[in-house]
Amino acid sequence: MRHSLSILLFCFVIPISALGQGRPMTLDDLMSMRTLRNATISNNGAWTAYDIWPDRGNGDAIVKEITGRKQYTIPNGQQPRFSTDSKWLAATIRPDVIEVENASKPADRPKSGMAYLAVSNGAMTTVENVKSFEFTGNSSYLLIWLNTDKPGKDWRKSVGSTLEIRSLAGGAIRSIPFVSSMTADSLGTKLFVAIADSSGEGNALIRYELATSSVDTLHRGSFTRYDQLTWSQPSGTLAFVSAVEDSSQAVDIARLHVLDATLRELQPPSDSRYVPFRTQLRWTDRGDRLFFGTKPVAEKTVVEPKRGDWTVENFKDPEFIRDDRGLDVWHGEDPLIKPHEIKTAAARRSRTFLSVWHRDTGRVVSLADSTLPSVSIPDNARFAVGNSNVAYQREITWFGNQSDVYVVDLRTGLRRMIAERHQGAAQLSPGGNWVVMFRDGHWHAVETATGVSRNLTEALGVTFVDEDHDSPSEPGGYGIAGWTKGDASVLIYDKFDLWSIDLPSGRAVNRTVTGRAERRQYRIRRTDEERTFDAGHVLLLTGYHDVEKTTGFYEVRLDRNGVTSLLQENKKLTFVSKAKDAGVYLYTRESYNEFPDIWSADTRFRNRVKQSTVNPVMSELAWGTSQLVEWSSMDGTPVQGVLILPGGYKPGTKIPVIVYFYELFSQRLHEYNALAVNHRPSFPYYASNGYAIFLPDVRYTEGLPGYSSTKYIVPGVQKLIDMGIADPKGIGIHGHSWSGYQAAHMITQTNLFAAAIVGAPVSNMTSAYNGIRWGSGLARQFQYEQQQSRIGRTMWEARDLYIENSPVFFADRIQTPTLIMFGDEDDAVPWYQGIELYLSMRRFDKDVIFLQYHGEPHHPQRYANKMDYTIRMKEYFDHYLKGAPAADWILEGEAFD
Repeated sequence: MRHSLSILLFCFVIPISALGQGRPMTLDDLMSMRTLRNATISNNGAWTAYDIWPDRGNGDAIVKEITGRKQYTIPNGQQPRFSTDSKWLAATIRPDVIEVENASKPADRPKSGMAYLAVSNGAMTTVENVKSFEFTGNSSYLLIWLNTDKPGKDWRKSVGSTLEIRSLAGGAIRSIPFVSSMTADSLGTKLFVAIADSSGEGNALIRYELATSSVDTLHRGSFTRYDQLTWSQPSGTLAFVSAVEDSSQAVDIARLHVLDATLRELQPPSDSRYVPFRTQLRWTDRGDRLFFGTKPVAEKTVVEPKRGDWTVENFKDPEFIRDDRGLDVWHGEDPLIKPHEIKTAAARRSRTFLSVWHRDTGRVVSLADSTLPSVSIPDNARFAVGNSNVAYQREITWFGNQSDVYVVDLRTGLRRMIAERHQGAAQLSPGGNWVVMFRDGHWHAVETATGVSRNLTEALGVTFVDEDHDSPSEPGGYGIAGWTKGDASVLIYDKFDLWSIDLPSGRAVNRTVTGRAERRQYRIRRTDEERTFDAGHVLLLTGYHDVEKTTGFYEVRLDRNGVTSLLQENKKLTFVSKAKDAGVYLYTRESYNEFPDIWSADTRFRNRVKQSTVNPVMSELAWGTSQLVEWSSMDGTPVQGVLILPGGYKPGTKIPVIVYFYELFSQRLHEYNALAVNHRPSFPYYASNGYAIFLPDVRYTEGLPGYSSTKYIVPGVQKLIDMGIADPKGIGIHGHSWSGYQAAHMITQTNLFAAAIVGAPVSNMTSAYNGIRWGSGLARQFQYEQQQSRIGRTMWEARDLYIENSPVFFADRIQTPTLIMFGDEDDAVPWYQGIELYLSMRRFDKDVIFLQYHGEPHHPQRYANKMDYTIRMKEYFDHYLKGAPAADWILEGEAFD
């Protein structure tokens, strides 16, 4: 390891006292700072609930009265939910984190429980060993499904577990043993319960009346399993499947049942397929159609006989010997490359093809098959949309996903192709009259009955293409925002505005009008469960200013043009939810130095009240502030970035800077940086300890992804030097994955940085191009030809670009001390890419250290490894950017013990 003594001499060190406001953050602070999750509001708008958990340790669920003073805490609670009548709240209780950590194996870990309380007085009841729970629709009962207790080896694998029915009014508890599946009607008056007892002899499907505890047996059969209980309230109809277990307690071929309100069985006829036991059933809203999955008989599960033991007769039998082989055959004509085929094998084995049963005719229609495997369940009675990538599976390797799009007739199963080799969005209108899709830079509407297509946006004089798209793939649009009733019009976004386009005529209106001129991006925030909007519907919008990075709330009427401002702040505002039966909103407000606490307001965003104060300790810390910085790239393009300065920073003081980036980061100006111990530098942690953090935007030139980051970032860093902020001898760079690659490439082109930390970087595009993303089983070729790596051509067409953009070929130029990190089970970037960079730098006697974390994927997961990396990152930057004494591992490494 080579270390230049000059590095220790020229770095400017800021004493802690110079930071002014607040104290430096510690690792304990980093682990203890809490995150707010799962915020919800009661239907009557009187209560809110959420859970708050630290990065390491136990948390709580909080239940708070919105306009009053009542507040309750559920220790170790999470995922709170209110009853429909807003009188009760229930939450999961997680086990103590230390007990979980101390469990010797996963099976020994303590199980979760639950708690429920009356919001009127906070009276709380806890229950242990809970699998799941739910309130009934009328809020009269709480259904608590306990985990199965398996006392011995002879206990049947398919046995059910106890379901507790708790009366919320009187507190009475009734139990049904051996429940394996259940569903309740939406009114909360009855349960349908599948029983799987320990012997298998008492298996049955029962109906349980909650008010009277009366039981009707709907179906019974020894060793028969019942599942997928699916109730249709409008038609009073129950669908389910049954199957008889074999001697190994396995089930495969099932029978589909439909019972009407009188318990009369309406048996859907079978066709050339069978219904698997693990199918999924879904009724339409009106209960007139039942969708379910089927399989061809040829795909019926066959249990292969076990291979026998070695005997004198078979010991030298070549065929018996080769039965024990371990082999995968990779054929050039395989539709999927072998790792992708293996990764998706379980999904293919369990996949089903959609069929529909029409109650009025009793007819079953097959909608999907092996040539059209994916058909979406529609809301309308006429058509569905299907997608097939079967013809293009080989091309996934280098092109990515593309598919043919079909309209499928629900009554006949007949299908019509409406788009070939499609990559973008394709959405069926709620009424089934139109499919709207994005192709060739425009939105098109296809009439489902005729197949006639109309270009909706070509004459509007505004681009609907993603304006920030800078990869070789076909750019997409900004999405469909919704539909008006009767399929009258579709709502579509451009980058800034919301457009209403009449589907029969094609007439388009910009409803928000001024978004593009004001550089404000308007987006709908749904406040109810309606699938379509009335013509005069008032919609809540967020408006994000593309230049200033601020957010506001606005509203627009679909029969008028222009927006009304409700709330604008120099913050980031995020809509959370609306009370179902009251005019109360929940939202969060945040900035770099303001935690996104929960706020309440009325629907005009008046009467705003802060409902949580999750991290009051922030006021004690030198958290720092953020500001927008603007400069020009090397080719004169205007660029923005975020600069985070330490708390109490004195203008004119030169301080060390860490450059952290990915692609576009300036949108983080008003974002709170959630604290966690992980693979990246925590901004407030470093800022409170005397560093500035620089988050620059990067845009890319096809074929030159490595140089693109240099072109944008180096002038940005020079801007900080010219501002008198950055110590030119104390600038570091950190990147992970894609930005890890960019940082590794950048240090072959500039000596601007005093140190670089590169996590999971590609270092050699010529070897990575033909590598595998082991997490998905996909080849990496498409990433270079079409997507993020942005070469845009094959390696044989542009061999020079693959070399020019590979850091290993220029490792001899690197003068920057470099720390490389990889998990040796990285499932996205082959970890040998880190080895290539390490060996290349080592060969030229460069200052390089490689951290190999055992058994870790793309981002380290074990807390011990995350903590170790966090500490080493800080020690590395402290040494090279601030002149702190080098830790022993930096000077000498660590010998294998």
